[in-house]
Amino acid sequence: PRARPGWSGAGTGAPPLLFIPNIPNIPNIANNYCYMSSNNADADRHLAETYYAGGQLEQALYYCHRSLKLNPSLPQTYKTLGNVLQAQGKIDSAARAYLKAIALAPEFAAAQASLGNLYGQMGKFSQAIDRYRIALELEPDSSTAILHPFGVSLKQQGQLEEAIAIFAKAIEKYPNPSTYYSLGDTLALQGRHQEALVCLQKAVDLDPKLVVAYRQMAAILGSRGKIEEQLACYQKILAIEPTDALRLQSVTVLPTIYQNLQDLQVWRQRVIAGLNNLRSPLAIEEPFKEGCSGMFYLAYQGLDDKPIQSQIARLYLPCLPETIPSPIPIPAKTKQKENKIRLGFISRYFYDHSVVRCFGELIQKMPRNRFHVTLFAPLSPKSDRVSEALKANADAWIKLPLNLQAAREIIATEELDILTYTDIGMERFTYFLAFTRLAKFQCVLTGHPVTTGIPTIDYFISSDLMEIEGAQEHYSETLVTLKGLPVCYPKPELPKHPKNRAALGLPENRNLYVCPMTLFKVHPEFDIALAGILRRDPQAEILLFQYFNSPIHEILKARFDRAMPDVADRIRFLPWASMTDFINILMLAEVVLDTFHFVGGNTTLITLATGTPMVTWPSPYLRGRISYGYYRRMGVMDCVAATQSEYVDIAVKIGTDPDYRAMLKNKIMQNYAILYNNPEAVEETARFFTTIAK
Repeated sequence: PRARPGWSGAGTGAPPLLFIPNIPNIPNIANNYCYMSSNNADADRHLAETYYAGGQLEQALYYCHRSLKLNPSLPQTYKTLGNVLQAQGKIDSAARAYLKAIALAPEFAAAQASLGNLYGQMGKFSQAIDRYRIALELEPDSSTAILHPFGVSLKQQGQLEEAIAIFAKAIEKYPNPSTYYSLGDTLALQGRHQEALVCLQKAVDLDPKLVVAYRQMAAILGSRGKIEEQLACYQKILAIEPTDALRLQSVTVLPTIYQNLQDLQVWRQRVIAGLNNLRSPLAIEEPFKEGCSGMFYLAYQGLDDKPIQSQIARLYLPCLPETIPSPIPIPAKTKQKENKIRLGFISRYFYDHSVVRCFGELIQKMPRNRFHVTLFAPLSPKSDRVSEALKANADAWIKLPLNLQAAREIIATEELDILTYTDIGMERFTYFLAFTRLAKFQCVLTGHPVTTGIPTIDYFISSDLMEIEGAQEHYSETLVTLKGLPVCYPKPELPKHPKNRAALGLPENRNLYVCPMTLFKVHPEFDIALAGILRRDPQAEILLFQYFNSPIHEILKARFDRAMPDVADRIRFLPWASMTDFINILMLAEVVLDTFHFVGGNTTLITLATGTPMVTWPSPYLRGRISYGYYRRMGVMDCVAATQSEYVDIAVKIGTDPDYRAMLKNKIMQNYAILYNNPEAVEETARFFTTIAK
């Protein structure tokens, strides 16, 4: 019988029906099924699907229950019930419904895919992938309804090559803007920026209001030094969706390469003015999902970043939880309550990366009689022998979904005494995660050697060898300075069969001054030193390395041509090199040049292992004093300049005087062993952790 106004289904045993009498607003098919469904389970299921499609979830739920009461063996009804419950946010109940549908019909591809979608929503991407594989085996010609979410789960799980193949297959079947965006986003994760831009452009051609595609385009354009195109992209975004998140991103844009010192100051003042003009509190619900980030490139300006970092953090604070509800306690047998300190480390770079080279041994050698060590790895695009070694040596290895709330809950459940970030500011996810207190004490290491500005980070662990007196003023955290080095670095392996200059395409009749730093470290003030070296040594050739998959060396070359037109032709940009060739080139150099204001860290340790002298000029902030700290630890100060002009003097003397160069190389090689595999970093850091835990 047709439902009447006010009728609730009382006495039927079903949940109350919140039926709306305005039948004309319901699709015609629903009206027809209303007459048919009294004793027809299949008709009730169709009604449920119709109401679900119309967003009327209570009605849909009622008819699902009524259908199942009439016939509890209909897998299609359980699948529809799962859809309704998922839309209501009843995740566990939805999962049970899908599993029931699959139990009744294991070949039911749509139910397998729906369960995959649910697992993806929960951040359980591995389980999602398993379900999508089954669905595709059952229906190989499935549409993008399965292929696209399958690709998304693969991407989230770090299986990028397969994700790209799945997205490409989906586009062949149905070239929609969302799939083009997902393909472009995945290509960008692999550093295939030009291909990514092509896909993202196709996405916005199909949907000119697809903000996420414009946002990814802006990020790629910025990384490639196309700052004006990046800002134009933001203007398009703001015209479509003028949100606070996008306004904040727009005002914090910085170039990778500055035209000159004045240009640097103009951009810095633009950031300061833009932040001051934003109204607080910002209407941002989830900064990570809305594409917000910290200010990675700010650190390369060589100035005091604490005020700006702290101001940005204050803008984000109201948008992020400082704490989360108490987690479910860990069972005593799991928690290992034998007076061990529960210590966690977190990074997105737990693979063969400079971060792990600096801190991997420190983490692995934390004394297990005092610490239970858990590593948290937000989904990373890489898995290799280094990540496997870290995993094998940890007491626990926990892979985190790229979902802030899910990640917070997972970490909090571990009830850590100390959570240590190896780097904050190098990427977005851990930056925003750090705003929530997930352990009694939270620390950051020098992976990105600049203050975070985040009030929930208690300690910044640095070194007496590197910090100036009064350096606490540079940090929002409490500064902790170890007596020794803040890293535990394995000694780099030198090539067993070194190549000569000819094999590497290097000139035999030149004095090679190699600057092996990433190009965004090349500060405009450094140009003066480069010009001075080239003018003082007519045989000098300065070598830099192109930044992989990026044309920013062309912007820097144009700057050199303007700044030093008489000598710029003796500056050459080598292709991005393999590690073996990179070390080989350092070995063949007369002298290595450290950059100003943001010096080498990982690169300095590689260079000193070759014995080639590296000239450095320390500036006031940690990021400009790391090489200086290594030289202090070695007790070799010959290559440390007190002024910019002395930097040029030292570099030219090393480059042109073979005897002096040989003496310095011998001195370095007699003392460099103290920099590598040093137990003092482990001992001092462990002692500090023990002290605060007590």
